[in-house]
Amino acid sequence: MLGPVQRLPGLKYQLRISGQFRLHQKQALRDRRNGRQVAESLFDTPEVYHDLSASNIQGACKEFAVILGPENVSTERTDLITHSGSDYQSYAWTEESAILSQVILYPETTEQVSELMKVCFRRRLPVTPYSGGTSIEGQCIPHLQGICIDFGRMNNIVELNKYDLDCVVQPGIGWMDLNEELAAHGLFFPPDPGPGAMIGGMVGTGCSGTNAAAYGTMKDWVLSLTVVLADGTIIKTRQRARKSSAGYDLTRTFIGSEGTLGLVTEATLKLAVKPPCEAVAVCTFPTLRDAASAVREVLSNGIQVAAVEILDEVQMKSINDSALTRLKWKEEPTLFFKFTGSDEFIVQHLAKQAGSIAKQNRSTAYTFASDETERNELWSARKNALWSMLAMRKSPTDKVWTTDVAVPLSRLPDIIEFAKADIEKSGLLGSIVGHVGDGNFHTLLLFPEEERHIAEEVVHRMVDKAIEMKGTATGEHGVGLVKRDYLEKELGKEAVYTMRSMKNAFDPLCILNCDKVIPIAPSAYQRLAGYNGEIDVARAAFACGTNVCLSSNATTSLEDVTQALPPRDAKYPKPWFQLYFVRSRAITKELITRAEQSGYEALVLTVDTTTMGNRLHERKNPLKLPADLSMANMTTIKGGGTSKGRLILNAETAEEAAKIEREHSDLLIDSALTWTETIPWLRSQTSMKVILKGVLTAEDALLAVEAGVDAIIVSNHGGRQLDSVPATLEALPEISDAVNGRIPVLFDGGITKGTDVFKALALGADLCLLGRSALWGLAVDGQRGVERVLNILERELWRTMVLSGAAAINDISRSMLGVRKSGSGFGIEKL
Repeated sequence: MLGPVQRLPGLKYQLRISGQFRLHQKQALRDRRNGRQVAESLFDTPEVYHDLSASNIQGACKEFAVILGPENVSTERTDLITHSGSDYQSYAWTEESAILSQVILYPETTEQVSELMKVCFRRRLPVTPYSGGTSIEGQCIPHLQGICIDFGRMNNIVELNKYDLDCVVQPGIGWMDLNEELAAHGLFFPPDPGPGAMIGGMVGTGCSGTNAAAYGTMKDWVLSLTVVLADGTIIKTRQRARKSSAGYDLTRTFIGSEGTLGLVTEATLKLAVKPPCEAVAVCTFPTLRDAASAVREVLSNGIQVAAVEILDEVQMKSINDSALTRLKWKEEPTLFFKFTGSDEFIVQHLAKQAGSIAKQNRSTAYTFASDETERNELWSARKNALWSMLAMRKSPTDKVWTTDVAVPLSRLPDIIEFAKADIEKSGLLGSIVGHVGDGNFHTLLLFPEEERHIAEEVVHRMVDKAIEMKGTATGEHGVGLVKRDYLEKELGKEAVYTMRSMKNAFDPLCILNCDKVIPIAPSAYQRLAGYNGEIDVARAAFACGTNVCLSSNATTSLEDVTQALPPRDAKYPKPWFQLYFVRSRAITKELITRAEQSGYEALVLTVDTTTMGNRLHERKNPLKLPADLSMANMTTIKGGGTSKGRLILNAETAEEAAKIEREHSDLLIDSALTWTETIPWLRSQTSMKVILKGVLTAEDALLAVEAGVDAIIVSNHGGRQLDSVPATLEALPEISDAVNGRIPVLFDGGITKGTDVFKALALGADLCLLGRSALWGLAVDGQRGVERVLNILERELWRTMVLSGAAAINDISRSMLGVRKSGSGFGIEKL
C-alpha cells in the first residue's frame, strides 16, 4: 500500500533537546546506570521498575527471616487478606478478589525496619506500611502488591516525660490505649480519630477528631519523628524542645505524607493536662442548615468549646436503633457540644452562652447529659457513628462509603445543605456527621455494589463543591487511592509538581508508591499470541496501574477477563469494552448489558469499520482461527454457538460473502450508524461512558462533541481500512485544536517507543493507547512480557521528558517539537 500511511508514525515531527538538560542531570543519569542513589533535580520524574518475580520475592523472604526471625515473616493467605483492606473503606474491596501483598513483615525495632527497607530498596520491592488498618481512603491497600510492613508489634511507650508534657511512642500503639496509660498521670493526647486508630496511621494521615475545635490536628501535637527512608537511612526530624527554628520543618513534612516519603518508627508527642470539669449538651434543630449556622455563630462570638459535633436525623436514628445509649433521642438534626474548664462555674457559663445562641438559630431543645456515664455514652455513640450506620444496611452485602471535606466556617451551612440535598436526590441511604467546630464534616453512604457509581457521583459533587468554596477534598481522612485525582484541582499543578519533586528526592526508586499512565488498546484474537491472551494483557495493565480495552472479537469473554482481575476503587482505571455495532440490536444490546454488569467503565464504539476496507493482505492470507479458539463474546450470546463464535467476517470470495450474508446477517457490522440515532440509542441502553474510536478529522471531532460523547480516539485502524489516509499523528493537531479541551482526546496509532508517546502528548493527546507492542510482549513472555513493555515505554518516556525539559506530563507542549523543513531531509523548524 502506498501513500502517507507507509511512513513511520510521526516521522516529520522531531524532538528538540532542551537547554534545561544540565550537567547535573547528565550525572544523575550516569548515577542511575551505576545503581547509586541520587538526589534528582526538580526536572526529574522517577524511573519506575518493580521486580515482583517469584525468585526475587523468595530471595527477599530469606533475608527477611534472617532479620526478623521466621515467625515474624508471614505468607499465610489469612494474613494477606487481613492486610488487604476492609469493607468499610471507600476503596472497592472484597475478600474474594482483594489485591494481596506477597509477604507480611512484623518488625519490633527501628533498626529492623531499616534493614528491611535496605532489602526492599536493593530488590526494588514496593512497600505498604500498615498500623491500625482503619484508614478510610485506601491508604493501606497494597495496590502494587509487594511487601506489607505491619507495625502492630511496635506498640510501646518508650518514655513518658510528665513535667515536659510529652512522651515517645512507637507507631503501633493505639491512641485509646495511650490515653488509658496517661489518665493515671492526669494527662491525655488530644487527637481522637475513630476507634482502633494507631499513632503511625494518625501521623500518616494528619488526622484530628472530635477535639479538633479546641486542640487542633495531629500536626499540632507531634514534636519529632524517627523515620526510616526508602533506602534504609534512619533520621530524626527534631529534638524534644517545644519549639525550634533549626532548618526545614521535616516533622511536618512527614505528617500527612501517608507513608510515601518514609516509615515512622517513633513519634515524640505533646500531651495536655486533662481538664477537671466537663459538660456535654445536646441541641436539636429543625434543619441541618440551622444547626450549622448555630455553630458558626457560637465560634464567631468567641465561645470556647472543647468540641462540637453535628449529626443529622438519619444518624440520630441509627444511634437510637443501636442502643448505644440508655436514652432515646429526638431524631432531628442535632449538635453535641462539649465544654471543659478548670471549674464548674466556667463550664456552665460557656454552656449557657452557647445555648442562647442556639436558641437564636431556631433550636428546638437544649439539654445536658445528666452525669458522667451519660456523657461518655453520648460521645461513644458519636465515635461509633460508622458502626451504627452499618447496622442500618438493608442487606448484609451492602457497601459503605464514608468520606469527608472541610470548608471555611462561613461556608459551612451552605456545603452541608448542598450535601444533604444531593444525598436525598440520589436515593441512597446516607447520613451527615462531623467535627463542624473546624468546618469539617463527613458523609456516610450505604448502597448495593451495583449502585457504587451513584455513591461515587455524590462524593464527587460534594468534593467539587467544597473546593469551589475554597475548602479541601479531605479534612482529616487523607488522600489515599480514592482522592488523589482531586489534588491538582485543589492545589494547582505547580503545588502537586512540588510534592512530586519531594517524593522523588525521598524515594528515588518509587518503592513507597507509584502510578503509571499508558492504557492498552483493543486488539482482537490475543490468544493467538499467548495462551492466556486477553487475561494476561489485562492483568499486566492492572499490575502497572493502568487499564485495558477489550475487543469485541476477543478470544476470552468479557466476563472471564474481569473475573480474573482484583477489584479497583472508584478512582482507579477500569476496563473498557470496544464495541462493534452489529445489525441485530438485540445482540448489540446484550453485549452492552454484559459489559456493564461485568464492571466495564466505558464502551468504545469503533466508527471506522462500518464496512470492511480492501485489505489485500488479508484476502491473500485470510485469518483462520485454530480449532480451540473462537470469538468468545459471540459464543455466549443468546441463540449463538460455535458457528457464530467462529464466524470470519472477511470472506475470501464473493460466494462466501453471500453465504455469510444469508446465514449470519445479524452478526454483520451495521453500516447505517448515524450521529442523530446511534449515540442517543447507546445512551438509552447504558450508564457507561461512550467513547468514539476512529476519528481522523476536525469536522468529525466537533460532531462527536455535539453528540455528547465522553471522549474520542484518534485512530486510522492501523491504516488497514483506506489507502492513503493520513498517519494518525498527522491528524492529531487539528483534532485537538478543534476540540479545545471540551472532551478528552485519546491517541491510538503506532506507539512503539516512549518518544511516540511524548509526541502525541505534545500534539494534544490526553492519553495514548498501546496496541501491537503489547501483543509482542504477550508473545514473548505472557503477562510479564506485557509488563516489561509498559516499563520500557515508561522509562523511555521519562528520559525523553528529561532531555526535553518537561518536569511532568502537563509540562509537555508543542514548543518541544520541531517539524522538518519542506523539501529537505535536514533542518528543523520550531512547531
